[in-house]
Amino acid sequence: MRTVLVTVPPDSTRTKFSKSLNPEPYSMKGFLNFFGMSVGGWIGWAIGAQVSIFTAFMVSMVGSGVGLFYSQRAIRRLLP
Repeated sequence: MRTVLVTVPPDSTRTKFSKSLNPEPYSMKGFLNFFGMSVGGWIGWAIGAQVSIFTAFMVSMVGSGVGLFYSQRAIRRLLP
């Protein structure tokens, strides 16, 4: 597990666009997480929809979690 130290400037030097503590507000990692969750949720929905809409919803939530897990593994392995 990595520890990241972020220095935050005083409020007087911060602009309205730099209120986040995240040094990379828009990154490829976030997009890949979103993509992994979407694909996992879609696969879960396709599997669960054969039973009922509630089952589709529940299985898609599990699929989204699985998609996030595997996208995080791929990100740690492939991206710096």
